[in-house]
Amino acid sequence: VYFIILLFISLIIMRTFILREWIIALLGFLTPLFFMFVIYYVFIPEQDSLNLLYFIISELTISENIIHLDLSYYVFFGFLFLLIMVTSIKIIGNYQNKKIKTRKYFEINWWYFFVAILLFAVLKRSSLDLIYLVALPVSFLLTEFFYSVRSKTVLNIILLLLFCCSLFIQIKAHL
Repeated sequence: VYFIILLFISLIIMRTFILREWIIALLGFLTPLFFMFVIYYVFIPEQDSLNLLYFIISELTISENIIHLDLSYYVFFGFLFLLIMVTSIKIIGNYQNKKIKTRKYFEINWWYFFVAILLFAVLKRSSLDLIYLVALPVSFLLTEFFYSVRSKTVLNIILLLLFCCSLFIQIKAHL
């Protein structure tokens, strides 16, 4: 539900404003919801439908609890965060040399990353499964960085450190 925001951000970044595209995107999003509510309205008694609607709204609220992880996860995510910062600084430095279309894709990936992190931090039922949503823009960013680095030694060191962090997680957190 929250990623409808990304659809509209992508439309703003990639295309000029065409009302028909915005209406189609909104209708495409609302159609399954409309069918779901019609089916619930026809086949479920009114009181149960209201309870279901209140349940759905309560599930889309802000979280009160914090996910507690093992220290090994914090080491891994800290290294990954450091790597993301270094690659972001390098890519921002070369941002003006990129083609316009590539710059637009970087903007969309930044928004994707930001919305996914925000959902992870805010949602009531967020778990580490949301990390898969963050993986797509991060992999795009790291791929661009790895492609631009000419030194194979640096890339091998980064890969070795990522492997060691994953091994540390397996040993420390799961044994």
